[in-house]
Amino acid sequence: GRHVWVVFGNGVAACYDLEGDRLWARFIEKPPNSWGTSNTPVLADGKLILHINPMRALDPLTGEEIWVQPEAAWNWGTSWVEEIGGETLIFTCSGDVVRARDGEIIAEGLGYLKWGSGPIVEDGVLYYIDSQGGEAVSRAWRLPETAALPFEPELLWQAEPKKDRYYASPIIADGLIYAVTRAGVLSCLDAATGEIVYEQDLQFGKPDVFASIVMADGVLMVTHENGTTVVFRPGREYVEVARNQLGDMVRSTPVFAGDFMYVRGYENLYCIGREGRVD
Repeated sequence: GRHVWVVFGNGVAACYDLEGDRLWARFIEKPPNSWGTSNTPVLADGKLILHINPMRALDPLTGEEIWVQPEAAWNWGTSWVEEIGGETLIFTCSGDVVRARDGEIIAEGLGYLKWGSGPIVEDGVLYYIDSQGGEAVSRAWRLPETAALPFEPELLWQAEPKKDRYYASPIIADGLIYAVTRAGVLSCLDAATGEIVYEQDLQFGKPDVFASIVMADGVLMVTHENGTTVVFRPGREYVEVARNQLGDMVRSTPVFAGDFMYVRGYENLYCIGREGRVD
């Protein structure tokens, strides 16, 4: 509630206070490609975790390096942070489990999210939702109750949703997982079994869906890069509530504060209230 941390496509990370004053900035390392990394910094065990190539833990208030883990495989999506048995763990998109205290990898090979979506944990179960080349890469793992070694999650199920790239991260609501492909095909899976409950083409057209699925006020939202947001109800059948157009290109995920939704477009930052857009 007092600071904001960012990492840019040129490999520079920085910390700001809420008045916009920069507290520190430092070059971390050159990203592995010309597009940057796309994964978001996360806070874990009082440390700022960056995953540009090797994973690094920094002091959030000074930017000084605490540890580096070169064996934690980099990927596009953002890691998930979860406390298990009093130990803070970092679950990466490449299936590694990293102990935040010292950067040690305590498990690997749990999943592989190639294109940008992130893992999620709900009620002690870790989910990797993706689909590539006919391989069942959507998996659910029951996590141990402690982080004691050996750390060995139990595989609950594997599933194969719509074959395509998944840029957007999924969401879980009322025992159902919702995931959307780059082309806008929505898959609803039973979180307990991995069963495909339904698939729905949201008919966005081209180009892509980058923004993660979000939920607010009892409805789910998927935003396409062309600025169209589809609003639908959670449940075992697809029920569309509304379809709205911003008039701007969007790749960022909407966020919510109080009664307002904020969307960062290519040209503008939008604040939308219950009665419509707020300038």
